[in-house]
Amino acid sequence: MDERQNIAEVIVDLPIKTDNLSYQYLIPKKLKPYITIGSTIIVPFTNRRLIGYVIKVNVVGRRPRLKEIIDVLDEPPVISPKMMQLFYWMSDYYLSPLSECIKLALPPGRVRRLKEKYSIIPKDDYSQDDKQHRKIAGLLKAGSDWDKNRLMKLMTSKEINDLISRGYLRKSYALVEPRIKKKQIKMVSLASDYRESSAKINGKKQKMILNYLTARQGRLIDAGSVLKNCHAASATLKSLHSKGLVSFTYRDEQRYRVDLPINRQEDIKKLTPFQDRAIVEIKKAIKAHRHLVYLLEGVTGSGKTEVYIEAIKEAIKNNLSAIVLVPEIALTPQLTDRFRYHFNDEVAVLHSGLSLGER
Repeated sequence: MDERQNIAEVIVDLPIKTDNLSYQYLIPKKLKPYITIGSTIIVPFTNRRLIGYVIKVNVVGRRPRLKEIIDVLDEPPVISPKMMQLFYWMSDYYLSPLSECIKLALPPGRVRRLKEKYSIIPKDDYSQDDKQHRKIAGLLKAGSDWDKNRLMKLMTSKEINDLISRGYLRKSYALVEPRIKKKQIKMVSLASDYRESSAKINGKKQKMILNYLTARQGRLIDAGSVLKNCHAASATLKSLHSKGLVSFTYRDEQRYRVDLPINRQEDIKKLTPFQDRAIVEIKKAIKAHRHLVYLLEGVTGSGKTEVYIEAIKEAIKNNLSAIVLVPEIALTPQLTDRFRYHFNDEVAVLHSGLSLGER
């Protein structure tokens, strides 16, 4: 087998500027099906573990002995090869490290990071005359596991490394879960054997919930809807679950914005000759994939948005996408409403008023 098939070029997420210096790592056989350009991975780096991003695969090795990739964090990758081309351009144009450009493009609150952890190894040979031993004994009283920031408040890096070399501390790494997780809806259904235990239920609200679910013939029902329709508290539902009468499952849900309804009828306006001319010119450039700049002059309400909409339709028709920049956040609901009338749920809105989860 060609050795190149097992080597990946990686940008490591370092807190310093490295002029996009890349490193090579061997791809273990068990991880090979999951690693491609854009994969987020964990790699060994000196005596640490760091997050890395795969920028190339199947490359020629620069050194005879390479370290192996430890794990893959996203499968399939969030970053596509096309996005990687954009990150290279951003890095070159703004003179910014490639890893920083990649992190900027990841959904806020979803950036992965590693945290150093230290475990105290209990021993019987602690000497009360040894300052470090007294420290270890004191730490053990407060718990056996410590994160780096907490431990650094009590001792220096030199002291920590000394204790590791003497076998009193063990360093490990934990993956910090993203701050933002998928929005999930709790769904409720009757347990398969609920009839055997339901006879023992005396609570009025619990019986009401069971009757409500029975009437829906075993379908999955949103827990919120069950509680609302039965005028019950969540504790009642939890009690039924603990008794094995109902089952919980979780369904991923898209975070929709409540202020983006398609609630208007678009007035079909006859385009003016000037609008027609502008649209013809812009469409011509889009079809030819020519990057040209056009300036539309007109007062508010003169029909510029109609030209934008027609241009976007042409872009989509040619397998392209479009970004519309709005000068004022207050205009967003009005404009979004118009665009959604034409493009439905293909419209995504991004502005500072969105929560991290919505972004």
